[in-house]
Amino acid sequence: MNEQQQICYLCGVEPANTRDHVFPANLFPKPLPTNLHTLPACRKCNESLSKDEELFRIVVASREAYEDETGNRTWTERVRPDLQGGRSGLKKFVQSLTKVAPVLSKTDVFLGMAFVLEVDREPVNNVLTKIAKGLHFLDTGQILPQDSQILCDYAGDQPERFISPPLDEAMRGAKRFDLGDGCGHILEKYHEG
Repeated sequence: MNEQQQICYLCGVEPANTRDHVFPANLFPKPLPTNLHTLPACRKCNESLSKDEELFRIVVASREAYEDETGNRTWTERVRPDLQGGRSGLKKFVQSLTKVAPVLSKTDVFLGMAFVLEVDREPVNNVLTKIAKGLHFLDTGQILPQDSQILCDYAGDQPERFISPPLDEAMRGAKRFDLGDGCGHILEKYHEG
């Protein structure tokens, strides 16, 4: 390997033969921002994160869809069409992570049933680790040492579960209503038939 050849910023071992977006490009509505950073990565590392980045996109976009314009556009223009047939297999994958569960307010009042996305932390951690490595590389110009630890802090050791109003809409028809419980959540009430 000659001195000019770059090493993958993710594994720190293999020669880089692709470029990887530090922040997954699928998080942004089109047209993509012109200032998205890419870094040298080996094909194996770059491709191994594809499914994790897809799940990460669904988690982030479904949480932000009602919170801000960019989140709404990402959900509406990129995620929803993929779930509604633009990408075969994605809807089945998301359905496998989705459960219908009772929803309780902070004071344990039953609020109804809603789709809950239950996400294993490993794929989310993989993407957060990738972003941390990328930010370190952008800041220092150095690959993060392999013995470095990147900790993602969560409460408890169960999978993350959250209510996703836009996921409800994508999975079946729904009518929106606000809980008004001070939690800032929005649920979907399902139409029968």
